[in-house]
Amino acid sequence: MQRQKQNKSTVSARIINIATVAVAIGIAAILIAIATSEGLQREIQEKTSVFNGHILVTPFENNESQVSLLPFYDNQGLRDEIGKEKNLMRFHSIALKAGMLKTKTDFEGFLLKGVSNDFEWSSLSSFLIQGAFPNLLQENASSEILISEILADRLGLSLGDRVEAFFQNSTEQGIPTRRRFTIVGIYFSGFPDVDENLVYGDLKQVQRLNKWNSNQIGGYELFVSNFKYLQQTANNIYDKLPSDLNSIPILLVSHSNTKGHA
Repeated sequence: MQRQKQNKSTVSARIINIATVAVAIGIAAILIAIATSEGLQREIQEKTSVFNGHILVTPFENNESQVSLLPFYDNQGLRDEIGKEKNLMRFHSIALKAGMLKTKTDFEGFLLKGVSNDFEWSSLSSFLIQGAFPNLLQENASSEILISEILADRLGLSLGDRVEAFFQNSTEQGIPTRRRFTIVGIYFSGFPDVDENLVYGDLKQVQRLNKWNSNQIGGYELFVSNFKYLQQTANNIYDKLPSDLNSIPILLVSHSNTKGHA
């Protein structure tokens, strides 16, 4: 059912080669598989799911992509249908955009994870080591970002610093779009493929970069109450979705019986 993965132009070779959240998911799955105790398994699941969610709802075209290639409309009717699932604890909207952070002396590829004011920042409280979370309540797109300690150290950045970011406009070559962000918080997850890439910012920034409407998003990240029923919950959600959307249980993404995967 999936279309072929779209070609992605890049600003530099680093953006081509940056690890993505999908890599972190794979590592998490391996760690969970080799964990010997149920308690350790649960702890790993809880920590990694904070950054990825338990279930991802996204267009089929985005399934194999590192970023949110195509949007869909975030509407209350769809939210109400998803919200009927009994095992669902919460969910929020996201969009992902690859880019490059640049200082006077260095640059690093990164993945901007745009979230909105429905995101529960409290879920990241135990990982926040400096500063605060971005303020997304303002009407205009916020320039505040939450960056990892590893990225900050590599670029010589500190709390309160402003940093330039560059994003490719489309799959066609052209002059990258530049944004300036202010670092208001620094986190440390302990998972290298998260810490080396993931930056949290305003969903409205990704929408503007992609020239999307204000009600277009890249996906929903869902969190379940009982992890034991993750696969069944993903299947139930899938049955409620329009035909162009998929429901992927994150830590089961490699299983052949995952619904929606050909």
